[in-house]
Amino acid sequence: MDGLKKKWRSMYLMEQIFAIAGIVVAAVCLVMGEPLYAVVFLLLILLMMMSLSASRTKRLSRKYGTLYFHTEDGQMVPFTFEQVKAEYMHGQGGKYHGRKVTVCFPYDKLDEDGDFKTGFGLVICKDGWQDEEGLLPALKRGDLISATGEFVAVNPKYFCIGKLTSIQRATEEMKYI
Repeated sequence: MDGLKKKWRSMYLMEQIFAIAGIVVAAVCLVMGEPLYAVVFLLLILLMMMSLSASRTKRLSRKYGTLYFHTEDGQMVPFTFEQVKAEYMHGQGGKYHGRKVTVCFPYDKLDEDGDFKTGFGLVICKDGWQDEEGLLPALKRGDLISATGEFVAVNPKYFCIGKLTSIQRATEEMKYI
């Protein structure tokens, strides 16, 4: 049951509307004695929800999915999230582990663990970061923020940005640092 609640909270409004509409139409079809139509509607709604989620993730990844790694001389080297993820999954994560990185993304909400979700698959863990400036209560959904922290290897299949040094409001130009 907790898994369903977690999934429901992670869905966006349009996906929730599609899910409710699909369940209502399927129930009406069952009441009318057409169970095959009910199954077809549920499958269509499920596929539509998956498609919406995947297209949103791709769109956000194209727009904001750049990780800017800091070098010793102060330069910032951009890598796409997909490139870093592919190299990490194929055993080359050691070259990223512990490096300082900055990422810009639109604020959506904190997940149930209190971490930031970027919308394109990267999680920003705010463990240990103190919000002295009171930024979090002032943020609204869609506000562009910039987070700087360390690349943290959680396990061989998963990494996040943790040990945050700063989170600040960003401008649209900052996402192209």
